[in-house]
Amino acid sequence: MEVRFPPDLQERVDRAAARLGRDSESLVREAVESFVDTDERFHHYDEKAVALPDAIQINNALPPRYFELRWLAENRAAYAGKWVALERGRLVSVGDDAQEVYETALRQGLESPFVARVELLDTPSFGGW
Repeated sequence: MEVRFPPDLQERVDRAAARLGRDSESLVREAVESFVDTDERFHHYDEKAVALPDAIQINNALPPRYFELRWLAENRAAYAGKWVALERGRLVSVGDDAQEVYETALRQGLESPFVARVELLDTPSFGGW
């Protein structure tokens, strides 16, 4: 597959590759492979319809825990009320007890899993009187 970028994006890719001492093609390939490997939408993708993420950045400027936060946004309804452990946008553990979910993730070899309770966005919070 051959990918062509608009000139301004190609210049950014070339500059990022030069900063890292790499060639542009290998940098782009690594970025796309990393995304495809971590984004569950592509585990069963149609070979004719491969899309890049909205915010993929060649210069590694993604926000911290971008893939985990994206997973939460996309899977919130299915896991509402549960604790989840995520790593690079992949579900590692799920359950009703945060400590149990965390320990399961550690047993799988993760050093610092992202653990969060999944809440629906329209759930009102209670602050008390």
